[in-house]
Amino acid sequence: MSLRSYRCLLIASEIVLLALSAAAQSPLRLSGQVRDSVGHPVPSATVTATGAEGNITVISGNDGSFTLNYAAASPSHAGITLRATAPSLESDDFAVSAQSVATDIILTLHPTPLDRK
Repeated sequence: MSLRSYRCLLIASEIVLLALSAAAQSPLRLSGQVRDSVGHPVPSATVTATGAEGNITVISGNDGSFTLNYAAASPSHAGITLRATAPSLESDDFAVSAQSVATDIILTLHPTPLDRK
């Protein structure tokens, strides 16, 4: 292999690696709505995405809607969990998958039992 061919191959390899690195680091857009057990929106709920890349937290809007951008390292989005919390309501966890990213995510919060011990 000539020196020129080797350099072309090296440059092409670097371009492919840069493209793969950029694709792996593109943010994952997660959006949906937080609702209570009867379907009403929950305003000002805390929604946290947790995974290998750390935590991102947003507050839902007046209509319960939320959107966050998460820097997912894995194209399958494995290991990312959304958690919604609000006062007087039990939290709801949701495991993110490649299929759920394409749709709006509904997080349902139920009333906290009064007889907790």
